[in-house]
Amino acid sequence: MIAERLGMPEASFSLIAGGKILSEGTLAECGLSDCSCVTLHLPLLGGKGKRKKKVYSKPKRIPHKHKNKKLASLSYYKVDANGKVQTLKLECDRCQGATFMAEHKNRHHCGKCGNRYMKKQPAKKKQFSYSNFLQKIPQKK
Repeated sequence: MIAERLGMPEASFSLIAGGKILSEGTLAECGLSDCSCVTLHLPLLGGKGKRKKKVYSKPKRIPHKHKNKKLASLSYYKVDANGKVQTLKLECDRCQGATFMAEHKNRHHCGKCGNRYMKKQPAKKKQFSYSNFLQKIPQKK
């Protein structure tokens, strides 16, 4: 009866009541009363296909990993032939105790308080100019 009203073959849909698929026959034969809820399920055709995998142009950045250095404190001090101890790294003036400053190309930096000292840069080379290299050619008289 439902197939005739929908205009579809019976194999293309299913009736479900109480979590069970109803087989052919009347609703009373399947154990349903007047107030039972029956749902009609239709199959879905197609659907969205798989998403394509994204191709990245740059490789993923690898984060910096901290490397533990054994006996690193030996690189902070030096003992002279006289037995006198010297510090090899610059100590921070603002922080208490032996807080050593990191040494970069152009500065010293304290990681605890953020204090910075800029290193003296060597004098810049003279800029290139042709007048230094060209010789004056004497003109003929």
